[in-house]
Amino acid sequence: MTLSLIAPSSLDNGAPFIRTEKEDEWVEPWEAHLRTLEDDKVWDNEEKWREFRREINIIPQEELTKIRSFGPVIFKKIMECRPYFSMEEVREVEGVGEKRYRRLAERCWCF
Repeated sequence: MTLSLIAPSSLDNGAPFIRTEKEDEWVEPWEAHLRTLEDDKVWDNEEKWREFRREINIIPQEELTKIRSFGPVIFKKIMECRPYFSMEEVREVEGVGEKRYRRLAERCWCF
C-alpha cells in the first residue's frame, strides 16, 4: 500500500488524515498502518515487524486473542476506543480491569 499526503483533520482534535493511493480515500494514521500490515505479508517473516503488530492501535485480532482472557468481544471494545496515545488509556475501556490491563501491558505497547 502506498500512502501519501497528510492533511488536517476535520475532527475537533485536529489529528491528521492520510490519503491512500490504493483506495483513494482519507483515513486516520492508525487505520493506514493497519491496512499496510494487512497488505504486506512479507512482514510476517521478520521479527521487527512481528513486534510492530503488537502496537495497541493496530494489533490484529488473532494477536490480541492469544492473551489469556482477551476474546473477540474485548478486542472489539478496544478497537472501538482507538486511537490510544498511551497504554494507560486502555484502562478506560469497559471490560479491561486491572488484571487484563497488566496482561495486555506485558505483551503490547503504544506509540
